[in-house]
Amino acid sequence: MLLTGLMLGLALAMDAFCVSFADSMARPDMKHRQLFLIALVFGVFQTIMPLIGSLLIRFVDDSISAVHPYIKYVAAAVFAFLAFNMLKSAITNESESFSVNSFGTLLLQGIGTSIDAFSAGFSFYDKPFTESLLISLIIGVVTFVLCVAALFAGRKAGSVLPRIAKYAGAAIFIFLCIKQLVGF
Repeated sequence: MLLTGLMLGLALAMDAFCVSFADSMARPDMKHRQLFLIALVFGVFQTIMPLIGSLLIRFVDDSISAVHPYIKYVAAAVFAFLAFNMLKSAITNESESFSVNSFGTLLLQGIGTSIDAFSAGFSFYDKPFTESLLISLIIGVVTFVLCVAALFAGRKAGSVLPRIAKYAGAAIFIFLCIKQLVGF
């Protein structure tokens, strides 16, 4: 169970890791409190979403399986929206047009990066709730730790390469959008 949680945590945290890196690269002046909040939001979403998926699949298996093929399009749309906003900010040179200071933007990022965790929760349908909860907590902790590392690394990269940081961040969001659509 611990190994399952760690492996799922590493796999599921990659989108949040990339977004954390992009956020802090675009805003290298973020304070530690903001960095912590970003990592916390991603960790919380990565903890809650598999549980929601697990509970939903237990109660509404037929309804969820009909919607499941379309879930990836929601995540792709979120990443496309975030890429557009970051690219617009880079082109217009507005520092606040793409702002992770906005809690709404942060929540969108949390949803977009945890949709695959929601789907992963479907595989927990046959496990006791306590085991599903423990696996989800491990996923959340792994995500939090990886996001903290990505945030500090991105902040350093953004301060060294400030001109291209937002373009690189937009490219990361575009990559994540394509990844959702193609499924690699």
